[in-house]
Amino acid sequence: MALLSTYLRHQRLNRTRQFVKQGLLEGDVLDIGCWDAELLQFIKPKKYVGIDIEKEKIIKNKKRYPQHEFYIMDLEKDPFPPIQKVDTIILTAVIEHINNTGNFFSQLHKVLKKQGNCLITTPTPIGNWLHGLASKIGLMSKEAAHEHVSIYNIKKMKKECQNYGLRVKRHKRYQGGLNQYFIVGIK
Repeated sequence: MALLSTYLRHQRLNRTRQFVKQGLLEGDVLDIGCWDAELLQFIKPKKYVGIDIEKEKIIKNKKRYPQHEFYIMDLEKDPFPPIQKVDTIILTAVIEHINNTGNFFSQLHKVLKKQGNCLITTPTPIGNWLHGLASKIGLMSKEAAHEHVSIYNIKKMKKECQNYGLRVKRHKRYQGGLNQYFIVGIK
């Protein structure tokens, strides 16, 4: 992984940690794109469910955290696993890799509690452009930059949410306007 990619991943985790401290991400947690389940270093949910498309990561996580649930899932086409509704869903740097986001958004009602929060972090359009440029000179992961297919601004996210009975509760840019987060909930 390119040096800057690792740094930005840690920054996203720090941002998520801030939301945990504020009490915005509590209760039962669904971590979509869980990778190494790094969130478990600073959250202690009653129930934690991790989802990732990488089979090897899920196998490792099941061995490392046998008390939690882990599933392999392709967000573009697979249904969510049969889990009870959760208070919090977290997607850090995931949504930009999903070509068909409709499958994801249409299933949120099945797994997010009525008063729950879904945290989505993703590059801004300018951040995505710079990410692509930095990947060409080796500062960022070339694979990740190539896989960015769904880029959001606030207008596009609000429209997508509205189409599926959701709403954007909060939005803010960070890292100099290169990244952003959305807190989404059910209308």
